[in-house]
Amino acid sequence: MTRRAPRAAWVLCLLLSGTLCALWAVRPAAAQTVRGTLVEEGTDRPIPGAFVILENSAGRALSSSLTGSAGTWLLRAPAPGTYRLRADRIGYASFRSDSLVLGEEESATYRLAVAVAPIGLTELAVEGANSQCEVLGEEGLAVYKVWEEARKALAAIVWTGQQPYYRFDAVHYQRILDADGEPVSGAEYEEVRYFGRHPFRSIPTRDLILGGFVQQVSGAIQYYGPDA
Repeated sequence: MTRRAPRAAWVLCLLLSGTLCALWAVRPAAAQTVRGTLVEEGTDRPIPGAFVILENSAGRALSSSLTGSAGTWLLRAPAPGTYRLRADRIGYASFRSDSLVLGEEESATYRLAVAVAPIGLTELAVEGANSQCEVLGEEGLAVYKVWEEARKALAAIVWTGQQPYYRFDAVHYQRILDADGEPVSGAEYEEVRYFGRHPFRSIPTRDLILGGFVQQVSGAIQYYGPDA
């Protein structure tokens, strides 16, 4: 004997099926990722604070990251395709990889080794013989190398300023002393968490200018240290 399910049960199944289909339809597509380590050529020491960039075939930067303390980095490609990796760090030669191909939802790992290339400058002699300025080959190349190092630093600063705020977990420590420096009460501790770009906060600069670093607040003397 065939037993038919109640109508309400069929409606529930259809609703659940529709929900599952909707969830499947809006499931975000997995991105293509490239990760790896940046090390110093010859010593294999990790290079922290380097700027690693993922470029398309036209040389346009699509994703970038600063290497961590272990020289590690992670980049995400917007779509499958052909890309190149570029690494910049002051004191090291700029590195550009060969073309790499990423398939759909593919994750690749690379180890990049860059050579040490410190910039040394000789003394600069300026002489005025005529009113026309000329750029000589060797001198112009030396100036270009200096500005290239400055570009690396500025690019990293701009990228850092565009990132989300950091989360800070801190402990506030407070102890009240009398005029002789003796404790009036036990120390108080308070665990706090906040988001920002700096681990320390200060009162507004205008308040410090008007009131100084030692102010009377609610009948007590308050000492303010310089902003970190």
